Parts: sequence; C-alpha cells; structure tokens
Amino acid sequence: MTWSRVRRVSLGCYRGLAVLKPTTTESSEIQNIALDLPEIPPTPIRRTLHIRHEDLETRVRPLLSCHWHVGHVGRGVHGLEVLSINKLYSFKDFRSAVEFFDALADVQDEEDHHAHVIVDYSNVYISVHTHVAFQPISSATGESKPIKVPGLTNRDVRFAVKSEKLHQKFLEDQRAVTKVPAESARLQEWSMECLRQRYPPSRPQDVRKVEKS
Repeated sequence: MTWSRVRRVSLGCYRGLAVLKPTTTESSEIQNIALDLPEIPPTPIRRTLHIRHEDLETRVRPLLSCHWHVGHVGRGVHGLEVLSINKLYSFKDFRSAVEFFDALADVQDEEDHHAHVIVDYSNVYISVHTHVAFQPISSATGESKPIKVPGLTNRDVRFAVKSEKLHQKFLEDQRAVTKVPAESARLQEWSMECLRQRYPPSRPQDVRKVEKS
C-alpha cells in the first residue's frame, strides 16, 4: 500500500462507518479495549527520544487496535520519514464534541504536548507527533549520535492513551459513539509495517543508507 493509497484509506475509510450502538455487549467490548491500552509511559526527561522497535508491540499496537493509524507528515533531516499517529473520535452531537475538545486542551496543557486537532460537527480528528525529538544516527565515521528530527515518541503514546481514557468517559455517559473504519484491520497491519520499517530493531540508523533510499 503506497502513501497515496493510505491517505485515501485514512481519510476515506470513515465513510460508511458501522456505528456501534451502546448496548451491554458493546460496553463490555469497549471495556476490554480500554484494558488493553498500554500503561502510560513516564514523561521523557531532557531530550525526548524516538520510540524504539521494542515499543511497537507493547505500546503502539494496542493503540492501533483502538483504531489509531499511522500518518505521513513529511521528511526531516537526511530524508528521515516523519510519522504521526491519528484517530477520528465521534460523538452524539456538536456540544459533546466541543466539550471533548476542551477537555483534550487541558490534557495538552498538562502534558505540554500539543496535537493537531480538528472539530467537524460531531467528529474530532487528532493527529499527533513530537516536533522536537531525537534519534540516534550512525555518521559516516561510524559514530552514533542523536540528531534532532520530528517523529513518534513516548510523549505521543502518553497523549494517545490519555485521549482514549477521556473518550471512554464520554462513552460511559453515552455522549460518544464508537465507529470502526471500513478497512480497520488492513490499516492496522499497514501501520505496523510502516512503523517497523521506520523503527528497525535497536541499532543506530545509518544516515548514509537513509540518504540513498
């Protein structure tokens, strides 16, 4: 699946969504999803490093199973790909969406981490990545040093988990609805593949290989 394809999936997969009405069975399913969320990682101290390959299964995949997906922001220094994680939340009405937006603003101030958030009537779309982040890179001399490049960090995981927990409260109050993207499973696996390629097993990324790709 190419980036142009995933853009169509990311933005178009919400057409014709299956709306899950709040029944007892669905409430149980929603609770199971909440239990599967990763623990909130500690707040990064000093330099915020990119997520590691080892974090993908334990911290990012659970978010993808809750219908977060990877987005392509652009390219940073040395042509390194800048990824985001995104999600569309849906609510019963405009007022509920705005109140979620307001509560989310408090989370952003508390975290000192601000996402790109769009309110479209009863929907709230979130896209988040860390603008000031560092990733170890192997230089031409073979030395490993962190360079500044935007991307995904534990700050984004923290924000996504807190967003999920906030949305859960709106679901419990029956002020939100859960909508499943039409190509959810495919998008989840595609997102994981993008993340594995961008964040390979622990070793500094070779800037020479990145520049040639």
